[in-house]
Amino acid sequence: MHHANDTYGKLPPQYGWYPAENQGGYGTLLFHLLPYVEQDSVYRQTAVGNNPTSASWVTGGSWTSRPGTYDLRCSGVEATPVRVYTCPSDASAAAAADRWGWAGASYAGNFRVFGNPGPGRMWGSTAFDPNWLPRWHGETRFQGITDGTSNTLLFAEKFGQCHPPYGGNLWARWDYLDYWQPTFACAATGPESKFQVQPDWQTAACNPLVAQSPHGSGMNVCLADGSVRFLNEATDAELWWRAVTPNGGENMGEGW
Repeated sequence: MHHANDTYGKLPPQYGWYPAENQGGYGTLLFHLLPYVEQDSVYRQTAVGNNPTSASWVTGGSWTSRPGTYDLRCSGVEATPVRVYTCPSDASAAAAADRWGWAGASYAGNFRVFGNPGPGRMWGSTAFDPNWLPRWHGETRFQGITDGTSNTLLFAEKFGQCHPPYGGNLWARWDYLDYWQPTFACAATGPESKFQVQPDWQTAACNPLVAQSPHGSGMNVCLADGSVRFLNEATDAELWWRAVTPNGGENMGEGW
């Protein structure tokens, strides 16, 4: 993440173009990170040649690929498992690939950082609405995380499949209107967004709107300063949300 920020002066979006509109690549946060986690070969499979192609969303809208860019949509790369995105303890990630043909992931981005939060519904519609797309396209810079990089979450664990068929975590999910995006703190916000520890991913006990940990007693998270921390299951839900918001101005308190 720091390498990407140093290269382009901002972090990748949760979904959309990076580093600029109609330039570079189009896809999810985890797609944009591929060149920075030694997965260039996967990224290059999405290269658009000199003959652009057009395609349509199942739910209505359409787009045309742009020559000279890298476009995740309908490239076929969504079926490729990326080992660095998968936790060995997350059995649901492999199950997602077996069920849907899309590769599951075990880590998700904080929508409060990588998205463009605001009022109103952003997720879970059955109708394509291009006006919602800018809400997924954040342009955060590390210097803009005013709560401090050691107090702000970038990534948390999240099951590849959660309460099938409702949702999960697919690293290359190019439909941003369903519950399979590799993100958390989007459809569920505030203290209600606190993570779950070892819910049964095959049942309704698993909530696809929040992060989940396959580990007993807590969850691994990555902070904006590059450190990794294990949050205890007993972590206060209000404290969790203070760590999720990058510009909330809250006092983290002794529990942090």
